[in-house]
Amino acid sequence: MIRAPWQAQTDLVITVHETASAPMLRWTLTCGPDGGTLPHPIRACKVLNSAWHPFAPVSPGVMCPMIVYGPQTATITGYWHGTWISAQFDRIDGCQAARWNKIASILPIAAGPVNPGGPMMTGSPVPAAS
Repeated sequence: MIRAPWQAQTDLVITVHETASAPMLRWTLTCGPDGGTLPHPIRACKVLNSAWHPFAPVSPGVMCPMIVYGPQTATITGYWHGTWISAQFDRIDGCQAARWNKIASILPIAAGPVNPGGPMMTGSPVPAAS
């Protein structure tokens, strides 16, 4: 696909549901030039550009922990560096949580990155009892 000089390299529509019954939240994001309705578009473009295949699905046959991290879902559609993408993200298991973490910091919602290790993996280690 050949881009016209006025078209952005990336032109995405991002939708999020924080819960199944919550209203849909919707933003746009363009990169090159950076803009859109998503808060902090420059940071969002940097995050997406530095992530390894941010819209790739989970590979077939991968075993994933069946731990539900939350009800949040996100859909990102549009052109990513000139290629049409349509990606769905959620927090339903460990593999999906890893995908969610790639995009979580660009989403202006309460559900940030998932810590698959649980609360014991955050902060500094607990000192051994003496």
